[in-house]
Amino acid sequence: MTMVPAFHTDTDPEDLVYHDQAECPYGNEVKRNGNSKPGTAGRHLCGWCTSHR
Repeated sequence: MTMVPAFHTDTDPEDLVYHDQAECPYGNEVKRNGNSKPGTAGRHLCGWCTSHR
């Protein structure tokens, strides 16, 4: 897997995760929609990114 700088979205207050894997389908959706914000914002790593380390 390819690590990228951590990013998150603030469009869904119930989705309190960040992403750091280039192949993450959820992170890619965030980026595709133009809703990515840099950093972790104190959130936990998404399940997909966690399981693909």
